[in-house]
Amino acid sequence: MSPAPLATRDMAFIAFTLGTLTLVIGTIGAVVPSWLAALATAFHGPFGLLVAALVRLVLGAALFAAAPQSRAPLAFRTLGAATFAVGLLTPLMGVERFDALLDWWVALDPWLARTWSTCAAVVGGLIAYGIVPRDLR
Repeated sequence: MSPAPLATRDMAFIAFTLGTLTLVIGTIGAVVPSWLAALATAFHGPFGLLVAALVRLVLGAALFAAAPQSRAPLAFRTLGAATFAVGLLTPLMGVERFDALLDWWVALDPWLARTWSTCAAVVGGLIAYGIVPRDLR
């Protein structure tokens, strides 16, 4: 097997894993928004900002690299490039603004938090389903 397909499969696995994680966390947030709010508060500060940036960079690179073998190559290449760009820009928001954004999300009405969480779960599920190579056997 040549190195390129292996790298593509590795990236597809990473994107699938992050998509599935988004699906699971979004589902938990839709059912128990207070649990997700408690989790979000644990990511205050520079460490949380770094994690947010790194997850976006890894997901963006994985989506972009795995896109050619996915079920929707153009969509995943575009989503990957956009996600990677947002990952590059995330540290520029600064820790104070990042913490304020987390505080805003934690203070949302539970039904609005459930709505956002449901959207995240749907997007995560679509990523997990769509990034799996078409010819996976």
